[in-house]
Amino acid sequence: MTENEGNLMTAQLPQVTRTYQNFVLDSTRWQHYQPRTDDIIVATSYKSGTTWTQEIVRQLIFWGQDVPERDDIGLGQLSPWFEVRGSPLDRMLAGLEAQQHRRSLKTHLALDGLPYFPQVKYIVVGRDARDVAMSLWNHYQGQKDETFGAPDNPTEELPPPPPDIHAFWQMWITRGVFAWEREGYPFWGNLHHTQT
Repeated sequence: MTENEGNLMTAQLPQVTRTYQNFVLDSTRWQHYQPRTDDIIVATSYKSGTTWTQEIVRQLIFWGQDVPERDDIGLGQLSPWFEVRGSPLDRMLAGLEAQQHRRSLKTHLALDGLPYFPQVKYIVVGRDARDVAMSLWNHYQGQKDETFGAPDNPTEELPPPPPDIHAFWQMWITRGVFAWEREGYPFWGNLHHTQT
């Protein structure tokens, strides 16, 4: 063991200190994750190059081999978003276990809600918050009406977007959903993700 490896082992590793649960996220699903030593976790805030990074990782995993096409398997099955609600956990875990190649997973959790495994490789991607806001606005505005819940209960359901991008920006950059966040409403913190 080298001196650097010894220092890493004695250093304080990141710990989960927050639970993220809302209409999209359930960070407790990570309690069921069984890491392999060569797993890769693509950790991005939303609208920060997640799919782009997943595609790069997919190409690198299958370098020189027949690459499973995204349409054949689905990038979401090949590199699942672990903490997303609405995706049956048992099916996702079985799909991950069946993968014989190097695995890649996706997360939008900040490090204070994501278990850290020293044997796993993490790729963290950030993006200028102004660009994230514009991309998120386009995504948010494009949602179907049935996606939205009651605006008086934003922790459980997604409220409809405000009619004006300026109102969205003001709300998104100054208000959090979780008590420890100061921005990201009505989703979750973008800057907080990067800060952790």
